[in-house]
Amino acid sequence: MPSTRNPTTSAMQRWVQRWSWPALKVTIAHVGDSRCYLLRQGEGLLYQTEDHVRIDFGWEIVSRCFFSYRPETAVPDIRQFAIQKGDRILLCSDGLYKSMAPGILQARMLDDKPLEDILDVFDFLCQKQGDDNYTAILIEIE
Repeated sequence: MPSTRNPTTSAMQRWVQRWSWPALKVTIAHVGDSRCYLLRQGEGLLYQTEDHVRIDFGWEIVSRCFFSYRPETAVPDIRQFAIQKGDRILLCSDGLYKSMAPGILQARMLDDKPLEDILDVFDFLCQKQGDDNYTAILIEIE
């Protein structure tokens, strides 16, 4: 059952992720500085996308994206995974994952709580510690 917070496209102008899950598989196509996490109870983090960014003059610059004057940069990383009941997938902007330590983000994703409660924790941490807009979609495979 998917659960979303701040579902606006304006926060997603620089990045795109596409996923689908036919026949108990998920395909993740990733470009940009967003993240996709796949976590499984008892196994932890199975996959995390890599950011397509570089540092220029102290600024973080998105190096691969769909919304660019250089179409050659729109080449996504594509991975496919078998999924199981109980797996959780988080699609989020950099404003979310930069607002907390990776271990905290992953631990909260695996909390035995409803998805809305987990998103409430993310929302609290982003408001308290973040300095950017944030968007998140959290899914649990049923």
